[in-house]
Amino acid sequence: MSIKAEKKPLVTLGKPKANAASIAAHNDGAKPTQKPEQKRLNVNIDLTLHNRFKTAVVSQGKDMSKVVTDLLEKWITDNE
Repeated sequence: MSIKAEKKPLVTLGKPKANAASIAAHNDGAKPTQKPEQKRLNVNIDLTLHNRFKTAVVSQGKDMSKVVTDLLEKWITDNE
C-alpha cells in the first residue's frame, strides 16, 4: 500500500506583501521610492458634480486624488 503525498497548488493567491514595491525595487537594484506623508481630506460636494468629475477623470485615465491635488496646488499658488 503506497501513501500519496498531499499535492500543493502550483500558485497560491493571497494578499500582496505590504513591502512588495520595496522588495521588487531591491531585486531590480533600484532604490525604493519614498512617498511623501499624506493627510486625508474629506469634502462634501454635490452628487452630480462628483459624478461629472469622476467621469471626466476616468475618461482621461487619471487618478481623482492626483487631479484634486493638482487643482489645490494651483489654487494655493494663485491665492497665497
